[in-house]
Amino acid sequence: WIWHHFPKARFVHVIRDGRDTVSSMRTHAYRRLVDGQWRRTAQEATFESLVLRWQSDVRRGIARRGERRYHEVRYEDLVGDPRATLEPLFDFLGEPFEERVLDYRTDTERAREPSDAPVRTGSIHGQSVGRWRTDLTSEEQGLFKREAGTLLIELGYESNHDW
Repeated sequence: WIWHHFPKARFVHVIRDGRDTVSSMRTHAYRRLVDGQWRRTAQEATFESLVLRWQSDVRRGIARRGERRYHEVRYEDLVGDPRATLEPLFDFLGEPFEERVLDYRTDTERAREPSDAPVRTGSIHGQSVGRWRTDLTSEEQGLFKREAGTLLIELGYESNHDW
C-alpha cells in the first residue's frame, strides 16, 4: 500500500541477523492503546511467532531487491563500518554526506520520554551483535534453524545449517 501510494518515496530496508533480532524482540515491552493512552505490557508473542515474523518481514523486503526505490542496509555493517554504510545510503537518498553524522554519542540526560532506564539517543553500537549465542537456548536455536535457517544462509549470515 505504501509503495503504491507514495510513488516518489524511497525505502531503506535494514536487515539484522534474525537470531539477534528475536533475542531483542522478546525482551521489548509490548505497547497497547488502553483508554486513549499507550500502556506497556509484557511481550505476549511466542519465540516461534517472533522467528516467523522476522522471516516474513525480511522476505517481504527483499522481494523489492533490484527496484530503484529500494536500498538495503545490514545492521552489522552499519555498526561495524558506519561510513562505508552511510555514504551509499545518503547517495541513494540524494542527500549530501556530512561528517557530523559519524559523531554519534550516548546521551543519557536528554531522553525523549521518562523511563526507568537511560535512553540512548543517536548512538550506533554493536554491543548486541552475536547476542543470540548466549541468549538463545539450544532448543531455540534449533527452532530458529528449522523455521528460518535457510533465510540466514540466503542472506549470508551462515554458509550452511551447521551453526
